[in-house]
Amino acid sequence: MLQQQLNQTNHCTVVLHLDLYFSSNLLSTKIQSIPLRYKYDLIMKPILKYYNSDNDDYDYDDDFDINDPICLLQGLLLKIDVIRDKRYIYDQIIEYKWVACSFREDFGLLNDRDLAMKHASIGIIVEEFNNDREIVMNAVKETGNGLSYASEELRNDFEFVSELLEHVNVLNEASEELRDNKELVMSLVKHCGEALEYASDRLRNDFDVVLAAVKQNGRALAFTTIELRSNKEIILAALQSFSHACKIAILDSFTNDRDFMFKVSLEDVYILRKASQEIRNDREIFLNAVKISPYIFRDTSDELRNDRELAILAIQSEPSMLEYASDNLKDDEEIVALALSSDGRAIRHVSDRLRNDVEFLQKIFHSSKSGTILKYIPEILKSDRDIVLESVKRDGYNLEHASNELKLDREIVWEAVKSATTAIQFVPQELLREAFIHALQFRGEHWDYDFFEFAPPEFKNDREIALTYVKYHQRALSHLSNQFRADREIVLEAVKHFGPNVLELVDAQFKNDIEIVNLARSKGALTKLSIEDHSNREKVLQAFKDEIDIEYLTTSLKNDREIAIGCVKQNGFWLQYLPYKFRSDREIVLLSFRDTKSLNHMSLKLRNDKEILEKSKR
Repeated sequence: MLQQQLNQTNHCTVVLHLDLYFSSNLLSTKIQSIPLRYKYDLIMKPILKYYNSDNDDYDYDDDFDINDPICLLQGLLLKIDVIRDKRYIYDQIIEYKWVACSFREDFGLLNDRDLAMKHASIGIIVEEFNNDREIVMNAVKETGNGLSYASEELRNDFEFVSELLEHVNVLNEASEELRDNKELVMSLVKHCGEALEYASDRLRNDFDVVLAAVKQNGRALAFTTIELRSNKEIILAALQSFSHACKIAILDSFTNDRDFMFKVSLEDVYILRKASQEIRNDREIFLNAVKISPYIFRDTSDELRNDRELAILAIQSEPSMLEYASDNLKDDEEIVALALSSDGRAIRHVSDRLRNDVEFLQKIFHSSKSGTILKYIPEILKSDRDIVLESVKRDGYNLEHASNELKLDREIVWEAVKSATTAIQFVPQELLREAFIHALQFRGEHWDYDFFEFAPPEFKNDREIALTYVKYHQRALSHLSNQFRADREIVLEAVKHFGPNVLELVDAQFKNDIEIVNLARSKGALTKLSIEDHSNREKVLQAFKDEIDIEYLTTSLKNDREIAIGCVKQNGFWLQYLPYKFRSDREIVLLSFRDTKSLNHMSLKLRNDKEILEKSKR
């Protein structure tokens, strides 16, 4: 048959018969155009393996000497077609800087402008094109760097460098001549003040250039000379755009300059710490300063610390400033009441007279919002039931400072553990078990699961405590011993209160318990299927019209492709629970993108798929 066909053909025609069942990488890479989904494996992998010297698992023919670089390169050339796949290779290889340059040299592409342009996109300018305006400009615009690799001619080209002024590093990489060009530098610092760092020494001491730079960005003050960092006009200009410019400025000449210090303090109040004693005694300046930050009150003079109006202004914003008030004001009932009403810890700074005035403290306590005052009040008040009860309601940890007698008061103890479950550590042994069970019945922002983790061993093995725990807390089963997780009554109690949400925590024997599973469903299970229908393919597919939880499906159904598609259509996040073969399925992975663009749960092969990478970025 083959001979007859050959006889019928023109002598210039060659008929090539290929066995369709013969698989060859050479055929797929040299004869036909490679489908996009296979390009990475058939083109980029051989290139990356070659340059990574990963020769152990590289499929060379038997007659290739893997120790011969020329032989290895010939093997690579047989696997890829640089001319046909040029665009794809250039797009991919540029992601691997360590490969791109060697590839360019080995494949004789030193003068390939397209590849040089790709190099420029990652900030690399190859020597052969370092005078190419378009390539150099592309490198700088894409990465902000690259001008340093350009030719001396371009680095000294005023017009060319002027087009790149939006990139701060361009001045650093320009020629010395351009870095000393006032017109160019002035244009750049108006756009980016910190570019002053790269100007010549002469221009960094130029008043006009520095003023323009600090107006744009006060941080540029750091790059000028000592002389200009001491210039009042420049410092004030820098403060307009950088409130902490005074940390850079040299202020030795201005510490007693009232007008200057007043203006500066409006931008950076803490500069007053460097002010002269005369300025620190200026009432007007500090009245304004305390409004900005009450903490500056501690830097006033002794005279101003006794100023009642100034002290009230500071303390009403920050009660701890009572510490810096004069002794006279620490004995002032109005000022002390103002501090204690917001922060009970301020009692540490109250005069001895007021700290021991029981009547005054009782009055203050009931009007105070603070929950921490109990620690600092006299012992006699720690036995006052009303005060202690109110204290533990505000902060359960106040139980620690109650008198021993009141620590045995059930109401006080219950309120303490209700406010902070971990306050159980301050409960006397006589009430500990009772308080522990009581604490388990509370939920909310103050509940701390560590509370049970650190319970005494006898409590963790107490069945009554375990039953109470599962009634009130959804995650309780995860903290119980295996003994209680295998206790049917305890499991039923947990399911009764929290339905299907606790099924994942129960002992395996109960996951097939009809009563427990049906009870879970009656409490709001995600799936409406009965346990017998979990292996019924038709009913499972029908259930996808509603909502179904993949964890209830049998293993055989999880391996059903149609079921898998139904899962990700309903919830893309379920891709992570599907078998690996479906996480390698392009159609299923793409369907999951409706809910998640994460690449974490798909196969490694698909993470390099161009279409998937593009869609994951949308």
